[in-house]
Amino acid sequence: MTGRSKRSRKAESGFTLLELMAVLAVLAFAATLFLPRAGGARDRVVLRAAALDVASAARTARTAALRSNRAQLLSIDSEARRYWIEGVRHPHRVPSGVALSLETPLSDGEPGIGFRPDGSATGGKVRLSAPGASAVIEVDWLTGRTSARWTR
Repeated sequence: MTGRSKRSRKAESGFTLLELMAVLAVLAFAATLFLPRAGGARDRVVLRAAALDVASAARTARTAALRSNRAQLLSIDSEARRYWIEGVRHPHRVPSGVALSLETPLSDGEPGIGFRPDGSATGGKVRLSAPGASAVIEVDWLTGRTSARWTR
């Protein structure tokens, strides 16, 4: 090989520093557009997962009441952001950044939603909220049916 062909091959292979910097600048620009939106999406996914878990706990409490022929209570501790089924499940904590609150039509002294052996319940709503999104888990007093809905 001649010296000339080695030099021309060297010049054609690889990238220049300028080309690499241009690619990095484009990637950085794209990241500044995308990442703020991804953070909000993460919050919504975390909220949705927490809401589905609370709704599942309510359904489990109702099923336990039906099977055992004894009333069950889904306890809610809003300040500590935890919930549990008395005697059935250990306390679960909602993720940080998610607020938890309970609204019940009647307060029997216990902060929670009671489920009776006939399938009915005391009724109520559990609200979860995170920045930019919220969820409501509703328990119908007559049927004990649990439903969840999300808002932005």
